[in-house]
Amino acid sequence: MHFQKKRKGLALQLVLLLGLGLQTSRRAAGLATSVSPSPPNSASPWSLNQPKSLRVTNPFVDASENVGEEAVSQETTPDVQAPSTSKATIWRRLAILVAVGISVAVAFQFHRQTLSPFMRLPQEQAAHPDKTAQTSERLEKVRGLVKPASVIAAALNTPGSLKLVAELQENLEKADRVHSEGGAAEETESSLDAAMDCVQMLHSELVQHADAIVKGSKVISLYPLVGTNDPNPIAGIRSLEKFHEAAVSPFLQSLCSVYSVSEALSARTKEILGELRELEAPSQGDDGRWVPSTALKVNSLLSTVDAQQYLERLAKGLVSSSVSGLRVTMLAEREAKRSRLQLALDLVTVYLQQSRRSLENALESANKEESLEEKKAALSGIEEEVKDISEKVSNLVATAKNLRECKTLQDIFAVCSKSQEVEDEVSANLERILGILTEFDPKDDNLDERSKVAVEELADKYRNIFASKHEVMQRAYYDVQERVINIIGKATLPTATIMQKQSGRVAQNIREKMDQTMEKCKEEMGYGESALRELKTMAKLSAVAQVFEGLKVFGYTIVHMKEDALLQLLGLHLLNILQHDIDHIAKEGAAIASDPDYPHVDYQKMSVLQSSFNAAKEKAVAAETLQDMTSAAIAMRNYHSQIEGLLYELRRNA
Repeated sequence: MHFQKKRKGLALQLVLLLGLGLQTSRRAAGLATSVSPSPPNSASPWSLNQPKSLRVTNPFVDASENVGEEAVSQETTPDVQAPSTSKATIWRRLAILVAVGISVAVAFQFHRQTLSPFMRLPQEQAAHPDKTAQTSERLEKVRGLVKPASVIAAALNTPGSLKLVAELQENLEKADRVHSEGGAAEETESSLDAAMDCVQMLHSELVQHADAIVKGSKVISLYPLVGTNDPNPIAGIRSLEKFHEAAVSPFLQSLCSVYSVSEALSARTKEILGELRELEAPSQGDDGRWVPSTALKVNSLLSTVDAQQYLERLAKGLVSSSVSGLRVTMLAEREAKRSRLQLALDLVTVYLQQSRRSLENALESANKEESLEEKKAALSGIEEEVKDISEKVSNLVATAKNLRECKTLQDIFAVCSKSQEVEDEVSANLERILGILTEFDPKDDNLDERSKVAVEELADKYRNIFASKHEVMQRAYYDVQERVINIIGKATLPTATIMQKQSGRVAQNIREKMDQTMEKCKEEMGYGESALRELKTMAKLSAVAQVFEGLKVFGYTIVHMKEDALLQLLGLHLLNILQHDIDHIAKEGAAIASDPDYPHVDYQKMSVLQSSFNAAKEKAVAAETLQDMTSAAIAMRNYHSQIEGLLYELRRNA
């Protein structure tokens, strides 16, 4: 519509200007007639005698031509009149043509100034076809940078990067608009330069942000399980499996696997960062050829960092559970030894009291013989030694409380090492003292009333001790029951995943083991109760000694049963970790299989790895124990890491 109006306006302007030109040409023709030579019979007094300098010349003819014509007209005879009339006609036509030409030229120039840039585009483009083609080509190149630049900005997700992409799009739109409307090429190039400036600044933003990301993404920490400065943490972890292989080993095996993958991911992040740093700052001339490949590197970097962050969360749970499991194991070991030492100490105390009374009775009847006095002094020395031993055993109880409060495995080891030294020393001294008191003479195997009361008090004491340990087991048992019911309940839901259903089966196996432990505990508690009741009726010191030896075995057994119950409870925590981990790895494996680059990876290598991965996943689904699940999860992680590595190398070399 706008173009039609322009055409009508142009036609009106041409008509007006042509009319003006015709009117001008008529006037010019009249002038030409008036200056033509008059016929000989003319009565005008000015016909032949007018001076040459005053004669009017044709305004559309050069003055030099007019001089020549004047000379000819003076030399021509009066008989030649036809040529004079013909010249006037020629002059008239020439004037008309010149007037029309001037009118058209003026009209076209006037209209050209009022035309839109769109109407002028073909002429200007025709004048500079190469430059226009170059601008169009560059415009398309810069347009192709918007998507990868947007990917980079979205990945970085910083205010600076998002602002730069917005400015890039704004400058590109401006350049596109100017170019399509036929604007000056310089204006288009200026907008494209501004767009490329945004791309250059995005490059700087990228390198800075990538550097910060890599600094924050490190190999997973195994602290407090392993020291931060340990040169070989894997060896340190494996050395811990000796404490309780069945319960703690799955945690430690998982940690070794996670740590190895984390090391590989950390090396990859550093590798990608190095490649990003090696990229030179882009110039205006390259038009951002680095952007698409850089976008791939950024995606690889961020996906690697995401994988590392997942491993960090996974490792925290494994490390915490490993420390808890090792603490339970080492506490049980210390508790079992301390129980034996306490029983030995109490038995020595009974022997010491019985020996002292026997000696006192002998001294009264023997009138303080010298040998008896020496024995009395010996018993006094033993009594002082027993007091010192009793204090050390009490300190072992306080040390056990400190062991529960230890935050790092190194601190736990330090406490255990110190405790073990004291335990060994006390055990040796008690064994030596008990040997002396057993052979002490005079001796009386019959318990006096005071000794019987002491033995009865000891029976009540150990009944309370063993009952408290049984109570801990019961709490663990009920906790296991509640958690297993919860796990099985989730496994029966319609929305349950395959691994949730499988976890229900493993949880049921854990509950069955817990039931077996509680059955054994019930039997042991029955034996212990019987022994303690019998102890109250004992009249012989030798019989008391035999019961105490049995209580040592019972105490050791009940302590380790409590340990098993707590580790079964901890095993449910590992089950939860493994279930989510296997689900996560399976989900990541499925995502890789649908990756657009997946078909381009080496088929033979990928086929072998994929088959191994699927086989490991099937083992995870069929697992019946925590150890089976752990082994399957480790295998899945290993094969998934290799598959993902093939894709990474493919993209890196693209």
